[in-house]
Amino acid sequence: MLLLHNKCNANSNPFGVLLPTIAFIRIFITTKKAQNSAVSQLKVTIIALIILISGLSFGQMKKFEIGIQGGPNLTDLRGNGIIEEQNDVAFRFSAGLTFQYNLPRLISFETSIAFERKGVTANFPITNITGEVIGNVTYNTHFDYIVVPLLARISWGGNFKFFMVLGPYFGYLTSQTNVVEPFGSYPRTVSDNTENIKRFDWGITDGLGVDLLIKNMMVVSLEIRSNFGLYNTSKSAVYYNGTIKNTSFNLLLGVAYLLGTRDAE
Repeated sequence: MLLLHNKCNANSNPFGVLLPTIAFIRIFITTKKAQNSAVSQLKVTIIALIILISGLSFGQMKKFEIGIQGGPNLTDLRGNGIIEEQNDVAFRFSAGLTFQYNLPRLISFETSIAFERKGVTANFPITNITGEVIGNVTYNTHFDYIVVPLLARISWGGNFKFFMVLGPYFGYLTSQTNVVEPFGSYPRTVSDNTENIKRFDWGITDGLGVDLLIKNMMVVSLEIRSNFGLYNTSKSAVYYNGTIKNTSFNLLLGVAYLLGTRDAE
């Protein structure tokens, strides 16, 4: 794997959630190399403040929600100095089916089965025979996963409600490819590196979002979610006994249908 191994190797204020999530994106980009623990502490603080100021509860009238969810994500790799210094955050995507079981008050359990593309991007200078830089070539790595999170969800509000999720995720790698984008007369090239990457991945998922209930029949949701990989996915030895772990930060738009009416409690 060229890049990773051969190179050393309450409904009153909806902005209460949206503004912190915008801040999360900026934090992710600017602190991806050294401040993972600080970001986690900030998330915990914001979540605690939202809970304290909300003071709201509601009775969930439907037992089940089944829907679809997807959107763009920012992805990164971490675990050793080479990949953290020579690669940049990449824009990828995810999409899948969701299922949610609602308890009578506040708590729900959520899972999904989704395709998620992770990876990084890098740019390298191209020189001519005299050593003059004549351009840059873009190199992309794609880690394609089937991802299944198992999440506890806390919601509060009315027809417009806030929620947060937390729990583990499990991923199965379908393929890992390295792509050199076209440059000059050189065509785009794709190489398969799946055999050098472990098939399974797992980590922690957390997120914040909002739901809008429509005619007590469906829910439209918008969520900011992060997935913090805890497993070394490389089969090969990594630079200075390091690791290769995934991180992704998702913006998810979802639509779900409500099923299974229960009496209000």
